[in-house]
Amino acid sequence: MPLYAFHDLILQTEQEDQDRGEDLDCLLQELSWIRISSLAREPHIRLSISLHANGQSVPPAAREVFRVDVLLCP
Repeated sequence: MPLYAFHDLILQTEQEDQDRGEDLDCLLQELSWIRISSLAREPHIRLSISLHANGQSVPPAAREVFRVDVLLCP
């Protein structure tokens, strides 16, 4: 799972469609996140992206902050 840093924050991403990883990488870099190769501690934020919401639920250890039906990032 790719990791990104923004100042002191560490973001771990997980996505259903690995073929779209370049799009997410590009978006995060445009938002000033820097991709990192390893992590010495737990990430501060985990971002999970799915193309299909059917049957998706929040893991027991997580808290859903928001959910959107459509997200466009030109």
